[in-house]
Amino acid sequence: KVGDRVGVGALLVELDASELQTPLAEAEAARAVQAAKLEEMRLGTRPEEIALAQTKVANAEKSLQDAKLNLAAVKAKADADLKDDYDSALTAAVKSVSVALNALFVLTDLQSAHFSGFDQQSVQVADAKAAAASALLGATGAGRAGKDYLSQLAGGAKGSVAVAQANPSFANTDKALADVKPALSAVKAALDAVPVLNKFYSTEATNLNTEKNNVSTELVTVAGKQQAIEVQDAANQSSITAAQASVNEASNALASAEAELVLKSAGYTREQKLVQEASIAQAEAQVQTIRAQLEKAALSSPLAGVVTKQDAKEGEIVSANAPVVSLISDAEFEIEANVPEADIARIATGNEARVTLDAYGSDV
Repeated sequence: KVGDRVGVGALLVELDASELQTPLAEAEAARAVQAAKLEEMRLGTRPEEIALAQTKVANAEKSLQDAKLNLAAVKAKADADLKDDYDSALTAAVKSVSVALNALFVLTDLQSAHFSGFDQQSVQVADAKAAAASALLGATGAGRAGKDYLSQLAGGAKGSVAVAQANPSFANTDKALADVKPALSAVKAALDAVPVLNKFYSTEATNLNTEKNNVSTELVTVAGKQQAIEVQDAANQSSITAAQASVNEASNALASAEAELVLKSAGYTREQKLVQEASIAQAEAQVQTIRAQLEKAALSSPLAGVVTKQDAKEGEIVSANAPVVSLISDAEFEIEANVPEADIARIATGNEARVTLDAYGSDV
């Protein structure tokens, strides 16, 4: 208040700076967080964290091992399932060749009894039989061959099946099936080429129809075996791909866990600590900035003396550069005087001056 005696640094008047208190607290808290992080870096990774990282590595290794075992099991089952299909298909192919050969023998009996000449029907039967014998037995020009000759042939589909029986690889079985199917079609075509004559005995007509049905059945069977192999192979590829994906995922997880363990075991680098120290300095700068703003909100006395003027009232808005407090110093007085330009060159530090005041007269 006016008349109060104050010392140097005494608080004279202060602006409302409550809005800066919260940012200051936040800045100080942020600085404390950054300092705690630096201290954590200096202490290094805790043993508990390293142990946890080691556990992750062990778990990842077990997961990878399990995934590999599962992949091996899936492959083994896939191979077994596919082998079963191939074995079944080869068995069917052997039977189909036998059925087709028997049909060719029945055709030969009918040919010998009714179509041994060179009329149109006989030639048609002979040509169809030749095509069937070529596909089934690998014969050439066997359109009028007898059963004894035909039974000695071992080429064509019959030969492919024999090779697969001797060496039942997937490739040999595929070749056998691929040859048996057109051979059955050729035999079926040859049977269909035989015209049913009125002079046929009832057993001959019955035998012809029976062989047609048998060959047709074998065609369906062989096609079904091929399709079963394709379906099983596709299913195997899908299951193996899924199992392999699990192995890859487990392998990536293990690599990540191992990298994390290496990182935690190595601790923080010098560069990381320097970066953290810089973060602390940045947080400290923010604290000092807010504190500087707070300091600017208060006016302190630059000298010891007596308050002679106090125009600051709570709630008022003060204009910039407007004097609100005045003081009289307890120290020696300082007099400000103007010196003409003509005399300024003759003034030097340490010069004495004579000052007269009207209140005391010119003698003092």
